[in-house]
Amino acid sequence: MSRGRYFVLAAAMLGVLLLATTVKAHGPEGVLRIVVLPCSNVVRTYERFQPLLNYLAEATGHKFEARYPKSEKELIDLVKGNAADFIFHAPHILPELADFLDTDNLIQSLTETGETSKTGIIVVREDSGIKSMQDLRGKDVLLGMQCSSGQMRAALNLFKQHGIDLDKDLHSYAQGGCCEDIAFNVSLGAADAGMICSLFFKEYQGKKKDISKRLVKIAETGPLATRVFAAHRNTDKNIAASVVQALLEMKQSDPRHVSVLKMVEVGGFVGVGPEIIDAPLTTSGESPAAR
Repeated sequence: MSRGRYFVLAAAMLGVLLLATTVKAHGPEGVLRIVVLPCSNVVRTYERFQPLLNYLAEATGHKFEARYPKSEKELIDLVKGNAADFIFHAPHILPELADFLDTDNLIQSLTETGETSKTGIIVVREDSGIKSMQDLRGKDVLLGMQCSSGQMRAALNLFKQHGIDLDKDLHSYAQGGCCEDIAFNVSLGAADAGMICSLFFKEYQGKKKDISKRLVKIAETGPLATRVFAAHRNTDKNIAASVVQALLEMKQSDPRHVSVLKMVEVGGFVGVGPEIIDAPLTTSGESPAAR
């Protein structure tokens, strides 16, 4: 084979490889894949998240599907393996995924009160006799839901700060599903204490017939950043921008968006710069690099 024909063939092969890499960033038939870690189970997360997928499909004209990994590690592997077009997750994983994300299309969710942070609190039954973290020694504790892994880390850090070893000092500990599930189980005595979101506690604490009325707070974490929505670096820039714009346009004041936002448990979205990748707000306001 002549040198000229060799270079032509090599260039053609390179072009095919580049095209394959680009196409691989999308699922079958051009479906855009959003990776979300389930809170308690896939069915429940699907019911909560599907309205948002429907909204994005209508707003952008693209097809979407959600992928629900079994663990945070699997979520990270999907992103690194180019098997995700977008992620919706707590920001503490961003430093590990920095080389795989499009920093031009990165936004952060808001709480229902328009903030970008919240706290996690340890609650117990009002009549339990438990007054402090030290009283949890030998008790059964629910640490939080899987999808809020930042809150889980905050809980672990809180116990560590109080000198409590989960394996040695507690009778048992486990993930307890969503905040409502945890509050319900603690109120019924199925667990002695649980970690729930401060926003959930505040919303339901004043309701006379709600189970949270019988719960009291004994400890609170530092600020926890709300979840981020990020595009993969191989996702088409124009498509990513249209998806991000559709999310930014969602407002609690718009009747068309209220039910969707409520299902996903966010108050909207706001643009954020790449600095959140280097210093995501996690347990006690620390970034992973600071620990």
